Amino acid sequence: MSLEPDIISLNETHLSNLIPELDGFTWIGHNRIVHRKAVKASGGVGLFVKNTLLDSFSLRIDKTYDGILSLRFEHGLSQFSFIVISCYLSPETSTWGRNADLFFAHLLSLIYASDADSVYICGDLNSRIGCLKDFVDEDDIPSRVVLDTVLNNHGHTFVEFLKDSKCCVLNGRVNPENDCFTSVSFKGKAVVDYIVTPHTGLNECVEFKVLTPLELIKSNKSDLMNLIDDRSKLPDHSVLYLRFKTIETNFSNNMQAGLQNKKPIRKLPVHFLESEVCCESLCEIGLQLREGKQTQENLNHCYGWFCNVLFKELDKNRPKQKYKSNKGICKRNQPYWNNELQSLWEKLCLSEKKYLKCKEMVLKRELLSVFKNCQSHFDKKLKLFKRRFRRGKALQLQLHLQNNKSQLFWREINKLGPKSRRPIPHEILTDSGESVFLTEQVLNKWESDYKNLFTCNSSSHLFDDQFFLNMCKSKKLLEDNKISLNYSDKINQDITIEEVLKVIEKTKLHKAAGVDELSNEVLKCPKLLTTLHCLFRFCFKNGFIPSIWYKSIIKPIPKSPQADPRVPLNYRGISLLSTVYKVFSSILNNRLSEYLETNEVLVEEQNGFRRNRACIDNIYVLSSVVRARLQESKSTFVCFVDFKKAFDSIDRDLLQYKLLTYGINGQFYKAIKALYKAPLACVQVNDLKTGWFSTPFGVKQGDVLSPTLFSIYVNDLAQEIKKTNLGIDINNWNLSILLYADDIILIADEEIKLQGMLNTMNDWCNKWRLTINSDKTQIVHFRKPLVPQSNFLFYFGKTTLMYTDTYKYLGFVFHKNMMFSEGKQRLSDSAGRALGAVINKMKVCPELSLDTFSKLYDAMVGSVLFYSAGVWGYEDAPECDKVQYRAMRYFLGVHRFTTKAAVEGDMGWEPCVIKQRAEVLRLWNRLVTLPVERIARKIFDWDRAHMYPWCNDVFNILSSVNLQSLFFNCLKCKIDNVKETLVGYYEKDWKMKLLQKPKLRTYLQIKDTFSAESYVIYNLKRGQRSLCAQLRAGVLPLQVEVGRFKGIPEEERLCEVCELRVVEDEFHFLFYCPLYEKQRLCMYDVIEKKCPDLFWLSEDKILRWLFENEIFCLANFVSKAWIIRMDSMYSVRL
Repeated sequence: MSLEPDIISLNETHLSNLIPELDGFTWIGHNRIVHRKAVKASGGVGLFVKNTLLDSFSLRIDKTYDGILSLRFEHGLSQFSFIVISCYLSPETSTWGRNADLFFAHLLSLIYASDADSVYICGDLNSRIGCLKDFVDEDDIPSRVVLDTVLNNHGHTFVEFLKDSKCCVLNGRVNPENDCFTSVSFKGKAVVDYIVTPHTGLNECVEFKVLTPLELIKSNKSDLMNLIDDRSKLPDHSVLYLRFKTIETNFSNNMQAGLQNKKPIRKLPVHFLESEVCCESLCEIGLQLREGKQTQENLNHCYGWFCNVLFKELDKNRPKQKYKSNKGICKRNQPYWNNELQSLWEKLCLSEKKYLKCKEMVLKRELLSVFKNCQSHFDKKLKLFKRRFRRGKALQLQLHLQNNKSQLFWREINKLGPKSRRPIPHEILTDSGESVFLTEQVLNKWESDYKNLFTCNSSSHLFDDQFFLNMCKSKKLLEDNKISLNYSDKINQDITIEEVLKVIEKTKLHKAAGVDELSNEVLKCPKLLTTLHCLFRFCFKNGFIPSIWYKSIIKPIPKSPQADPRVPLNYRGISLLSTVYKVFSSILNNRLSEYLETNEVLVEEQNGFRRNRACIDNIYVLSSVVRARLQESKSTFVCFVDFKKAFDSIDRDLLQYKLLTYGINGQFYKAIKALYKAPLACVQVNDLKTGWFSTPFGVKQGDVLSPTLFSIYVNDLAQEIKKTNLGIDINNWNLSILLYADDIILIADEEIKLQGMLNTMNDWCNKWRLTINSDKTQIVHFRKPLVPQSNFLFYFGKTTLMYTDTYKYLGFVFHKNMMFSEGKQRLSDSAGRALGAVINKMKVCPELSLDTFSKLYDAMVGSVLFYSAGVWGYEDAPECDKVQYRAMRYFLGVHRFTTKAAVEGDMGWEPCVIKQRAEVLRLWNRLVTLPVERIARKIFDWDRAHMYPWCNDVFNILSSVNLQSLFFNCLKCKIDNVKETLVGYYEKDWKMKLLQKPKLRTYLQIKDTFSAESYVIYNLKRGQRSLCAQLRAGVLPLQVEVGRFKGIPEEERLCEVCELRVVEDEFHFLFYCPLYEKQRLCMYDVIEKKCPDLFWLSEDKILRWLFENEIFCLANFVSKAWIIRMDSMYSVRL
């Protein structure tokens, strides 16, 4: 058995300054420094890279973190790249193992910063993950076969990293038959070594296996025995082998042959459209639209003229495109690069060239000295400007927050960190499984697959063709009789300039442009308002739209990371429409929505995309009805319906018929009909576009009008279901169906009733030519835990529908027993992944303030973590607490063994339980103000009258703050006041927790209020903040803390860096240890100037005063003293 590897990763090398050798390979190592506490150089990682591989690939090395070595390989011709990261994490019982949080945080930042095609992490992580899932349920990847069922603390942290980074282990997942324990010794068997890859790389992993070292050495032709010496004998860790394939993404020379659009200008020039020529052209266009021929040709001419005027004006200010070599741009493309750095860089390069060219030894030594001086000077300046830039960025973000400039804030936040998107492979698989690389064939395959996708194949479904023909005839009659120039109806009145202005003001900036390449930034120019108004009036009055508006560009987005990227239908298409078209469509949608609401056209059960309605309404209704019935030991049967290609398969003739039946006629009807006269689409594959093809079915993707049209299309389905009267009786009112756009549920108290509604819906679908996805349309039998599941078989037509224990509806997971634990766990998993993105922002800019970090957490993590908490928020949620605790720990820079009470007290964040209660009360405030005819309000009144579970939860919350009168009078509450009271209660419990933790000996003496500390609020360096937090929380690894883990009596935990023979606790470190006397005197000088009487106080009061008044002075002392201590204890052995 010969493996013939290209890359060999060695972990825990036990090397110091030694460089191992292997024929045909180059060693790249990251060794441990030998010191008093690590005399065996334990740890260390390295990689043998085959020399032939180095000939074809350039290499970039990152060894900024101890125990992690990252190599980025990039092919010189194809630009294909991959990253191999070799890791070693010390056991959790060791001192170094306590930094697992920081270790995985650094790994996470490497994953987020990666722009490579593939990433592979391999190493000894000393993490046992047992049966924990290494992915969230929404991730479409296979489960792994578990060998080692033991779980340790490192395992928990490792799994959190995997979920946050969208990575997974290959052990037990790829070729599970070849899996085995990775560590076998006299201590037992374990899986602690892993190979990890992002979900997107799973499909590229061809072979994975685990081999014992003895098997490998005996079978491999390479002389691996040379690596085994007297000090490091045959290891007890197994060898993990992975073979992966590469997918060509940019190998073809024809890839640049496609149409490449100019990058749209986002910032308009100061004098945009102010020239006399532009103003005259815009006036002439408006005049032509008002008084010219009312024809399609004239409209196309005017719109083309309009675009050309704008393009000419934009091109005057468009910067010329510069083509530069990729060589050496990694630094110079950075925002902190300036002229001074450029000058120093050029001097450095010049000195290097002189040194390399020189052949005289004496002069060469002098040039080497000059080169090193230039290099040192350049590195210092680079670090200086980098720090200045990050501090300036952090201050800028803080000012944006203080001035409520949210758009600017998020625009700057989005710039932090790399934006990498994996290109679509320039390769497709044919139906026979063959790979094709020719550009023409690749584009033809993409075009044909998406063309078929947008073509409804009615022959495979039992649609009622006779009904369809009858409806088409009825539509023709309605068109002949009802289409007239009737201006009495508000919906058919001419478009006003106020309507245009209202929509343009609400359009969002920095959005992708459509085929006409006009951005929203351009449309917001006030000088265009009159011309746009003329254009929209022409289109509305005559029932034409510019021909270019029919065209949309489809951008493929991967559906699943595991799906083969060479198959076009494994991507979800996102359509880019003309921005001018979208303004016109928004005007129509505003009118249509107002018409539907004013005339009460849509059923109350439809909550999707309607003003003052939200997902939480439907979630509340479903959960409250089911919980109320469970309280009375009654079962509830719910069918969650999933349409197949709902928006894409609507028949447009039938849609137009329904518009007419609901009184939508005249010019408005003509305008809607014009939008769907001849729509075309193409697929953009990287920089290439396919040919144009027609899309004869469905409503347009990305069009704000589409959800409203879909709601009209399915409106009579709800009416038909309601007529059956087979739902649940609630106060002599029947609840049978809930809709949120295409998310539909049917509700019944008996199986036969639900089957009756399914029959009605099946008949409707056959008539109106929609189909369901039978795999995703499922039944949940909500019942008490001891009640068996019904054995009734449900059918949709001839298709049997399956039961399920859980179903994700509108973003929240419902369990068959209406237990919220499953839903909360899913939310916490997703929030943990969002926290990973926040941590990445902090890694890019560590100087971010507490306010900025809190804003990022609330917006990016809290919005996910507390989604729909108004329904489930009364229950405790330890899953949510873990996510928030992890976020606070990361900001403070402390490990997972830090007492939670100390972390909470110093951060001053509201506890999760209070945020949850606030969400419950926020939903209460919403429900008490809803109109009485709304479904959610009807359920609320019924819930409150019977004191069912949800209203009982609200009553308990309000009673806890003496506001039960609000409940009885059905009044809104002031949430901020309630939160303030609840925080006061929590603070009392928090103080009791502090007394129960012995390690908080120092913390108890300097902290008594639940609020953010000054060292957290002020912008300290991240390392200083971490040391201060550890010092306060009693987890700084002084002997008093380290000795606790070793079982040493407290009186024997003596300071090892001085001769005072006293216990090394926080006060000894700060005030007495003579090793830091010089630094201490500097701190005292500052203190004496500001508070000369302070030294008469006790140590704890002095320390408290320092934390409150001189945090920068204290932080400088602690950081300098700690460096001295580390140098003294871990000095390098010669």
